[in-house]
Amino acid sequence: KILEPLFRKYQVDVAFWGHQHQYERLCAMVSDFTCASEKNVTSGVTLGTVHMVVGNAGNTYMDPWIYPEPKYVKYRSRSFGVTTVTSDRSFLRIDYHGAIPERVHDSFTIHKGDEPVSVTMKEAYA
Repeated sequence: KILEPLFRKYQVDVAFWGHQHQYERLCAMVSDFTCASEKNVTSGVTLGTVHMVVGNAGNTYMDPWIYPEPKYVKYRSRSFGVTTVTSDRSFLRIDYHGAIPERVHDSFTIHKGDEPVSVTMKEAYA
């Protein structure tokens, strides 16, 4: 209720959170655990903020999550791993590299520039 209006005002695309020793990616939220709709994606309106917990390099296999998994959760992992961020003026790509097995488990890209805002999310873990 306090941060989301600021994220909207300043058009924050991604918020990185730490402390928990896991990886978790939530949908692009617009307010109060409400995911941005596809209309937001194709209209060029700034999407909500993708929230990510990226503390799994010091993983302890804790399990603090809510079950059943809420609809706003897009991906979760208790595996050791690292998150990489690649960007330029037109895109931001985030990949979660899990250690067990060693590969990209989750990936998404935010495209910006003269084109309308769009998001491509791929859950690479099969």
